[in-house]
Amino acid sequence: MSFLGSSSLLSLDLTKAELVLNREERRSSPRSPSCRFVFVRAQWTPAAAYQAVSLWDITARGIGLYLHEPPEAGDLLDVQFRHASVKDRVAEVVHATETTGGWLVGCLLNRPLTAWELQALAA
Repeated sequence: MSFLGSSSLLSLDLTKAELVLNREERRSSPRSPSCRFVFVRAQWTPAAAYQAVSLWDITARGIGLYLHEPPEAGDLLDVQFRHASVKDRVAEVVHATETTGGWLVGCLLNRPLTAWELQALAA
């Protein structure tokens, strides 16, 4: 079973504002919301197609994704931003938190995002 769900684009049952209000802040660096999609596949399935998922929020060192099924902590994901000024990264799953209709998945990036990349990805 794919943790990305059966469809390539996600429909969110709740608005980001509703979920953000109900979530406890645990990061020491500020998060920036994002309304973009990124393309993700698990590294253990390199032959699989990339699937579009919602990029929930970003920091220089990590990203939050909204997925239909939770990956395991420690899983590695290939992430394509498909933005001219943002280089692709590998993301390690740190945690997955269940929400209505899906999972918010926090990931640590293999290389920090630059200030320019953060600006390009911010909502």
